[in-house]
Amino acid sequence: MKTSTQESDFRWNFVNKEEAAIKAMEDYKLMKKTVKLIETNYLNGYQHHQQAAKQYMDWFQTSWELLTLEQQSILEAYYMTGNRNSGAAKTLSIELEISESTVHRRKKTALLLLTNNLFE
Repeated sequence: MKTSTQESDFRWNFVNKEEAAIKAMEDYKLMKKTVKLIETNYLNGYQHHQQAAKQYMDWFQTSWELLTLEQQSILEAYYMTGNRNSGAAKTLSIELEISESTVHRRKKTALLLLTNNLFE
């Protein structure tokens, strides 16, 4: 859902929202680890980091949970393993018993849905 700030701010026209969604997925494990460290008091005194990590998790998790488990699995394989070119299509095609081209189409659809969930 667009906020009134997004609707009136022309700068949103210049943001590559898909790349921002990919970056958010790539940062997920780090942010999850940061929240866990904060909750176990390993990062005492880092209130700014605590607030930012919790805001990120609320923002991302809400959008992520709107995806199906298959969509989550596909995006995890591509963007949350640390290597975008890891042979994810082949692995997923075997796991899901579908063609690699179908995996690519479903990845594109899942990424579009996540991007819209995060930024619209």
